[in-house]
Amino acid sequence: MDMPSVNRTETPWMIVALHRPPFCSNPRDGIDKELAQTWHPLFVKYEFDFVMTGHVHYYERMCAVENNTACSTTRDRPIYIADGTAGAEFSPASGTPKDAITEYKDFSKWGYSRFFVTDESLNFTHYHVDNSVADSVALPRKRHRK
Repeated sequence: MDMPSVNRTETPWMIVALHRPPFCSNPRDGIDKELAQTWHPLFVKYEFDFVMTGHVHYYERMCAVENNTACSTTRDRPIYIADGTAGAEFSPASGTPKDAITEYKDFSKWGYSRFFVTDESLNFTHYHVDNSVADSVALPRKRHRK
């Protein structure tokens, strides 16, 4: 896809899925840092709304990331969510505490996630395997520069 040519009136939401998370509260390796340095600036430049990842075997919702250690005070950056709770055993390091970019973290129960998109909002919900709601966030549609 040629990002500069996307008509945001016709395509109001930009969502990307990656396997590895560019941001999470677990100790990060070189690949994750490289993903953050390479992809995050493009996601910001082209005004992506949401980045869904897996890889880590727990659930974590990050803020609209300003940089590796801080949240944006405006929603001009994408929200990042890592959800690997339907996979293998939980990651040993997943019990690590939240950090400055973590909004919600759950590493003790299996689960799954769903999102529902309308013209005006993106509604994301993470469920535990018993169908109870563990976390949810509603993102209002951004009004884009283009």
